[in-house]
Amino acid sequence: METPGSGQRGAARVTHHYMLRVRRVDPTGDWDIFTVRNISKTGILFSSSHVYALGAKLEIRITVPFLQENCTCRGIVVRCLPSKEVKNIYEVAVDISDMEEESRKAFYENLKFFITREEENK
Repeated sequence: METPGSGQRGAARVTHHYMLRVRRVDPTGDWDIFTVRNISKTGILFSSSHVYALGAKLEIRITVPFLQENCTCRGIVVRCLPSKEVKNIYEVAVDISDMEEESRKAFYENLKFFITREEENK
């Protein structure tokens, strides 16, 4: 389950393990908690026990280190494939489609910190 071109990376990825709460954007969407595999300004990859349909719209709350509040955004599922490492787990890739400006600034600064740190450790 992958959309054309969805494997392309347009922004630097951080492998820091942010905590993530996710739910489908619909009246019956319940919150689930996951750990991020990697994250960038434009997208998130996380492992899930749930299968998400391509194009599914998600509301996402990211627990960002050093911030008092979570960053809330919306995203669209661009890939959902079975994990090669763990049975009954799916690797879900989401393009971030919408984030409030205040959250965006704080989130970008946080990502910049971890990107710089990862580059220094290479």
